Amino acid sequence: MMGCLFILAFLLLLGSSRAESSGAASLDAVLRDSALGALASHRRTGVAYRVPVPVNLSGVEASVMRVRGGSLRSRGASFEGLTIPPNTTTSTPYAPRLMILHENLRNWSDTHYALPGYAFATPVIGFLAYNASVLDPIHAEKLEIDANGDPISIGFVNFESLNPTMRCVRFGVDGSVRFDSVVAGNACLTNRTGHFAIAVPTMNSPSPAPEGARITRKGRRWKVWVVAFGVGVGGVVMVGLVGVAVVKVMENKKMEVSEEGEALGAMWVGRSRMPSAAPMIRTQPLIDDEHAL
Repeated sequence: MMGCLFILAFLLLLGSSRAESSGAASLDAVLRDSALGALASHRRTGVAYRVPVPVNLSGVEASVMRVRGGSLRSRGASFEGLTIPPNTTTSTPYAPRLMILHENLRNWSDTHYALPGYAFATPVIGFLAYNASVLDPIHAEKLEIDANGDPISIGFVNFESLNPTMRCVRFGVDGSVRFDSVVAGNACLTNRTGHFAIAVPTMNSPSPAPEGARITRKGRRWKVWVVAFGVGVGGVVMVGLVGVAVVKVMENKKMEVSEEGEALGAMWVGRSRMPSAAPMIRTQPLIDDEHAL
């Protein structure tokens, strides 16, 4: 029973710590598959196409562009406020053609990328790259982009930062969060793919993170560890109390049985009733038969 409680606590921790990251990864996979479908009917490279989004993701917007690896390196690419400068390449494995996916999560930003102590001033923007040599989900593996010259600019259309405490936020695949300065009032700079937003500290948050600061979102995991530890300790204590109670009951039963002993009878002596042990039955003596052979 005690082992089951520890297993339950571990599963609680495991499920909670992975829920947020798995939800974001699932959303990226759905948008990736929808983008592949859009490119299947639009074969031109270097042109941005709107991605049809499933009904259950109402509010999310996505655009996709298919580019050649050589063209990306020589000329770069630009669409939807995303500016990729020349001399940008993909990390291994090399892909002769790739698709660049631009995601605008809008009202889904807080659901998948909650940031304690900060409020989003913009939606979360996803900038991802996939192998598009073959347009199917099996071969469309995620690629990493390296900006070897100027950084990549993630622009937030129709937004201008007037608050000096606002920070660019980059959410890493490993759950890390990196803060940087806002550029030109509405842009964040990066050398890699990821998810980006502009956030402002809330009233109860600590001082704004310095430029280049990198933190990890472990607050929620720490709380889950505390809950899991409490469940385990509480279960151990409960099992111990039940065990002590059972042992005491068994000892009391044994004591009652031993105290009962042999039942006493009663006899009358004159006018007084006196306790008397039950009569013992003795083995009757046998008379030797002297005539027996």
